[in-house]
Amino acid sequence: MRWAIRDALTHLLGFCFFVSIKDQYSFLKIFLRYKFMPFSIMSPWVKGFEKEIYWFLKSWIILDLFMSYAFVVVAWIVMAGSRRSWREIVKEGYHLLLLMLQPAVDLMFFEVVVCGRYVRWVISQHFGVFFGVAFQSFMEVYFMVAWMMYYLSVKSIHANSSGEPFGKLELEAMLEDVKS
Repeated sequence: MRWAIRDALTHLLGFCFFVSIKDQYSFLKIFLRYKFMPFSIMSPWVKGFEKEIYWFLKSWIILDLFMSYAFVVVAWIVMAGSRRSWREIVKEGYHLLLLMLQPAVDLMFFEVVVCGRYVRWVISQHFGVFFGVAFQSFMEVYFMVAWMMYYLSVKSIHANSSGEPFGKLELEAMLEDVKS
């Protein structure tokens, strides 16, 4: 789901920034590069269109970061109780993010630095493709667990501040929902 949203976001931004390009060859070159951008380490940089590409990349990074915050917490909300509408889930996700914003920003920054596209490329160049993929896979699992711990911490803070208990019984209920 995250990659589908990133792909749609890339197309929307590409349409906004590159619609004025009249040269079909240059447009096709840029289109193919930004089409694969969410899935690879390729940059859409093409000579002659530096200004448009700069603003495209800057906007894409900001929107991708904003969407990433939603997806890391919303995934755990859906796993905990998926019997709500997507609007309620996204609203709760951003509410939980705002309860502990600084740890979320720090965790996301660390994740971007360690699991980023360019880190994978550098590790693959120095230690081989297999090690690069293995390292990135290990780190993605690490951050999945870290975001789960963040979600449980924030959920506990939210429940305790509203007077609801949050503990072993709630965690067991969440596991029962997953089993069934």
